[in-house]
Amino acid sequence: MAFNRTPEKQYALALETVIEDRYVIKQVLGLNGLSITYKAYDTFRDQTIVLREIYPAAIVTRNFDDKLRVECVRPSDEHMYHEMLQKCIQKAKKMIRLYPLEGISNIIRYVEANHTVYLIMDYIDGISLPVFFEKKRASRMELDKTVELLQPVLESLKKIHAAGLFHGRISPDSIILDSKRHAHLVGFGDPMEEVALEVFGENTAREFAFAPVEQYVPGGVQGTTTDVYAVGAVIYLCVTGVWPAAFYERVGNVTGENDPLKSPWELGVPIMEFQSDAIMKALAVYTFDRFQSIQEFIDALELDEFKEGPSAVYTTRLPAKFAAKQRWIRIAQLAAALLVIVLVASVVSKTGKALRASEENKFYENLVDRSLYDKCDILANLPEKEWARYGNDYTASVTENDISVRYYDLNSKRFADFSEFSKVVGNYKYVCLDFRRDHHVILTYLTPGKKESYECDLTKYGSYYRIEHIVMENGSETVHEKLEVNPAQPDGAAGQ
Repeated sequence: MAFNRTPEKQYALALETVIEDRYVIKQVLGLNGLSITYKAYDTFRDQTIVLREIYPAAIVTRNFDDKLRVECVRPSDEHMYHEMLQKCIQKAKKMIRLYPLEGISNIIRYVEANHTVYLIMDYIDGISLPVFFEKKRASRMELDKTVELLQPVLESLKKIHAAGLFHGRISPDSIILDSKRHAHLVGFGDPMEEVALEVFGENTAREFAFAPVEQYVPGGVQGTTTDVYAVGAVIYLCVTGVWPAAFYERVGNVTGENDPLKSPWELGVPIMEFQSDAIMKALAVYTFDRFQSIQEFIDALELDEFKEGPSAVYTTRLPAKFAAKQRWIRIAQLAAALLVIVLVASVVSKTGKALRASEENKFYENLVDRSLYDKCDILANLPEKEWARYGNDYTASVTENDISVRYYDLNSKRFADFSEFSKVVGNYKYVCLDFRRDHHVILTYLTPGKKESYECDLTKYGSYYRIEHIVMENGSETVHEKLEVNPAQPDGAAGQ
């Protein structure tokens, strides 16, 4: 793996150092002022990995005694250093959620230890893009071949950008080609030194030719377009063989002949003029002049225009009678298709209703047969979006009239509204669930001449739920008690 600077051994961990009783340091691959990258061996997974240690050299040092712990040189930098580590962790978590991506060195996990963060990443065994050109003895590459070579990297970048992340340090040295000539983008995970740009200054991982102006201006807004610039610069180098001019050579001279960055068209590169213009737009000095996404840039190159498209089929005009017959056939086919859709929708609807009814039956059969404590547990863990399905949700209503009250009939195994309930005589047995504000729910049992209700406070007090129990028989209150239920007394004891 190629990196931009020679490792400074005094900063790095000693070889054979073991991190988290698992990762064994085997080789220092490089450092860039913000992190130190090692080739390491994962004893658990039995494979070679990359371990990147967050080490902003301008503000930290290695503990003299254990040669392991990272410490701030000045106590005043501790807050800034902590902020950098937290931002690294946040980005690492997002990258881990995208795993696995092709075309990049994935972040597999992160480790917090020794007052720093270690990022565990895929190890890509290969050569950098400049070494690839050197071995080919070639000064440049055709545009379509360049984009084809970089395709895995570009596709992964689109997904990374969609997740709200960006690389920020893309250069030819950060693109590694494996033995099968598959491109991989490495170098993810460095902290963004804009957290303290005035402290780090030029002690960064960037190359001037591939880093836009916003990365050097305090308060400059970096993001997707920062990577667009770098990708444009890499493609420019590949197709022209000319190193792009640095941003500071271009600022103030970006119009006309004053811009030291000559377009591929001006350099005589055999591509279409609009493709040359697209590359130069990706390399615009200011973000608002660039493409806003990788996809916009690639679309503007219009490389697909040169691929063979679908064949066109031309037919002569059909005779009138035959055409009319064909129209009727198409109408009949459409009608048959619509009939099938209606039938399928009907079957799906009935099946869905049957499944919902079955689930409601199971819910109430399970609820009715449980202890009071278990009932509270079941109701406390029922998601809010299910309240209206299994009962009456008053939490979003202004008045009780907003709800069409439903009762669950334990005899017919279905819901009935109040009008149906009021018509039933004889041996009826209903259950009613009313979800109220402040984590309260009222569970009511209705049988001929008797109404028994439990107002349950679903806020748990230690191991207890609190319940107000009321029984009405023939219109008169016969029981009114406050209960506390817990695993030891699941059906309650009188509350204090």
